[in-house]
Amino acid sequence: MVDLKKTPGYRAVVKRISEPYARASSYLFLRYYSTLFILPAEIGEFRHLKLLSLRASPVADLSPIARLTSLEELDLGRTRVTDLSALAEMTAMQDAVMRGQGGLSYEGTPIAKAAPFDRLVELNQPFRTVETINEVRRRCGLKEHIPTGYAELDKGNELTVQPLKGVLAPFDFHAIDGSIKLASNSIDWPIFPFPTSERDHDSRLETSRTLAVDLASELEDGRFNARPDYAASLSKYANRLPKKRGEGNILLADAEARSIRSMFAAEADILPIGLASKLKTILEQHIGLRVYYPEIEHFYRDVQNGRIESPLPLDAAQEFIRGVDQYTPVVFAPEVQEALGTSTSQSPEGVPVPTTVVLSPEGDQPRAPPDPLGNLNPRKARDYAFAGTVNSIWKAFREGEAVYRAVEGWRNAGKALEPYVHQILDWLSRYGGHGN
Repeated sequence: MVDLKKTPGYRAVVKRISEPYARASSYLFLRYYSTLFILPAEIGEFRHLKLLSLRASPVADLSPIARLTSLEELDLGRTRVTDLSALAEMTAMQDAVMRGQGGLSYEGTPIAKAAPFDRLVELNQPFRTVETINEVRRRCGLKEHIPTGYAELDKGNELTVQPLKGVLAPFDFHAIDGSIKLASNSIDWPIFPFPTSERDHDSRLETSRTLAVDLASELEDGRFNARPDYAASLSKYANRLPKKRGEGNILLADAEARSIRSMFAAEADILPIGLASKLKTILEQHIGLRVYYPEIEHFYRDVQNGRIESPLPLDAAQEFIRGVDQYTPVVFAPEVQEALGTSTSQSPEGVPVPTTVVLSPEGDQPRAPPDPLGNLNPRKARDYAFAGTVNSIWKAFREGEAVYRAVEGWRNAGKALEPYVHQILDWLSRYGGHGN
């Protein structure tokens, strides 16, 4: 390390700054060359410094310049800076860039490779300066500073459609490292009301998965004469069950259980007794497992209490999916595509849904057990789950927009998706009575 205070270069720099500054408040230029590693604390005394260039120097710590709140131009290009916290109070730079003066540069630095700054550094002025400093301010717990005229400049990027509140969905999403990604869903976390609940849950979960896997294998081996949909649904059910707490997808597992139950109820009289018995056991196990996930009941009630009969607008749904595909992986991680595809195919079409379940006398053909939560119309359940997934994606997008709204990919994705989001969320609002 070099002690700047003992170097001729440092004394010469300070002299060049202090002498002209004493005479007039003009733009000053300060450059630390490659031999200087540490900014001196005294630099913070030059409160009216307007321009500072540290380009191509090995400086990493910017804390000495935190008090230079009058800076209008700062060049950090090709330095070793890893933290921009010192810029939190430099709102004068945001104002100056709107007047066509100054601005912030930090390309070629370590911080320019870290999200979200990796996206922001690519922006043109004034977006780069305003958005970067506002991101720093948010991280420091400060309110964003929106300079005069910036809202007008950014007007074409504004999104007006807001996500709905209180809508359950099989997936949750967050804006992480510059893109929308899957996140842990609270629905998939079990509730344990009694001391023995945790042990009972784990036992039922493992039993449900084992029984489904075993029966799917028997069906695939041709042990029972039945439609191939049973093996496919059983395999999906087992795969979607949480493998440990907070993982898996209990709503999608439940959707597959509904599909199995619907097929079973419609074909109970023609199924082999051995297959019917095993299906009945699996469904009973699932009903017992479901009590640890109370939000499943909320989902059933939302679907059952839907206020409109019209289906989800198909064109809007298809265009939304197409838009997500178009902006993957620029904005959306590939797993978002998969989630949308899954939520559109929860239940097989054409499977009769019984309005009642007739219990046979003891010793007769096994029947599908009655569902204590009642039946769901497959189309309504699928539409509601898809719309809820869109709502969840849009919520994450709007959260990420606060950081990435000036990034070209995010801006274009927002403009492309918003019209279709509006149609889908309007349907969802009228269906379930959800308000903003």
